[in-house]
Amino acid sequence: MEECSLEKMITYKKVDTRSKYELFDAFLSDKGRLIYSAPFRRMQQKAQVFSLESNSAVRSRLSHSLEVAHIGSYISHAISKKIKAEKNLNDINKSFWLENELSINTIVETTCLMHDIGNPPFGHFGESTISEWFGDTDKIISILKKAEVISKSDDNIPYKVGIKDFTLFDGNPQALRIATKIQGEDGLTGLNFTYTQLAASLKYTHGGSDYKKIDNDHLSSKLGFFSTEEEIVNETNNALGIPKNGRHPLTFIMEAADDISYCTSDIDDGIENKVVTEFDLFKFIIDNIDESNTTDADVLNILKICKGERTNKNISIFTEFKTNLSKYLVARAATTFYDKFPEIMKFEFREPLLNEKKPDDNNDILSILRLVKKFTRNKIFNHKDVELIELSGFSILTGILNYYTPLLELSKDNFVALLENQQSSASKVAARLFRTLPSKCVNSYKASLNKNNSDKYQEWNLRCHLIIDYLSGMTDQYALEFFQSLAGIKVK
Repeated sequence: MEECSLEKMITYKKVDTRSKYELFDAFLSDKGRLIYSAPFRRMQQKAQVFSLESNSAVRSRLSHSLEVAHIGSYISHAISKKIKAEKNLNDINKSFWLENELSINTIVETTCLMHDIGNPPFGHFGESTISEWFGDTDKIISILKKAEVISKSDDNIPYKVGIKDFTLFDGNPQALRIATKIQGEDGLTGLNFTYTQLAASLKYTHGGSDYKKIDNDHLSSKLGFFSTEEEIVNETNNALGIPKNGRHPLTFIMEAADDISYCTSDIDDGIENKVVTEFDLFKFIIDNIDESNTTDADVLNILKICKGERTNKNISIFTEFKTNLSKYLVARAATTFYDKFPEIMKFEFREPLLNEKKPDDNNDILSILRLVKKFTRNKIFNHKDVELIELSGFSILTGILNYYTPLLELSKDNFVALLENQQSSASKVAARLFRTLPSKCVNSYKASLNKNNSDKYQEWNLRCHLIIDYLSGMTDQYALEFFQSLAGIKVK
């Protein structure tokens, strides 16, 4: 495969080119567009782990994203130091990296800041709730018949209406919709990011109407983009010289930064909420590492901290643990990126920089990362208090989707009549539900409908996206209150 050019991959080019920028200015503009946007602000009331949490010391999606951006910048800087240490540097891509270090660091920071912007209320459980609702085949077939999309069951219907956009719903492709469509007043350009920023934010690279998960290909692990964004993804890749299903090099840094940040922060929040203690974690690590077979200095230092051997008594023991583990993992991520640089540039490297599933021995700091993640899953994500809130979130989101079903049951003509404020046979309930939809979401639907001259199958897909755009943009608290209003439990 042909090696990519960083100079082509890192460019000020974008969809709407009315504004002209120099390279660094373009990426500062991208960062500003993000941090001044409503979806970015709404992350302050979206849970990282503990939904509807009143304790402001516990992380939200926003505070988590700020931490990820710091770690991403840390990794980017570590890579730059490695490149600078080379003697007789003659690699064009590495030279470009050093010449544009500030731009690269800004792209990484923005990518980290926006990585969770598409997450629905109640986090990953919210994603699975949406997927499960659309995965009820009998219900969807019934809705499609009422909407006059089909008259009888057809094996090709799921493909025609792009049902995978919803049965495989994920916050990552939703983030791309926000960036490219929803936030723009015209419904077409969104935040008008550079192609570089869009590509760097694409964590999983397989998607669209023909998405299939491929064994042993990490970049296909989840749906990377919806069928509605297939065109902009292709346009972005073509502009940057990225092959189909290829990943932008800087995306690897964002992914590693997220892994490093959340693996310790979730435990920190668990300690804050008295779900676990740091000593529970330390015992778990000690019990699962065979120290007699361990020679790795980083692993041994972590084990010393777990046993209470302190080097800095001015900070808590968990802070010392977290700081040291983060430092070791940043170094590991930077080293892997540097060592695999040629493969990354050729789009041949297709696994995380921190692949904790790989090491089978104790002589690897990734074995500590694997244990920390396992502890988090077993002791925090599965804690009864966390799961009870998630069950509440399931009821809330399922309830909202059920209440919006009348809009999905309308024929295309009747829905478009509502859209254009014309006479329609839609029920009074459907008409009132339609008027609750935010104008930016409606504008995105309108623009996509007009641009593609959508048939009844595509139109129904766009209508589903319209509702999910609204739902996924809700904060945890807003979703709760909105559900209560729809259900008549709490009337304003």
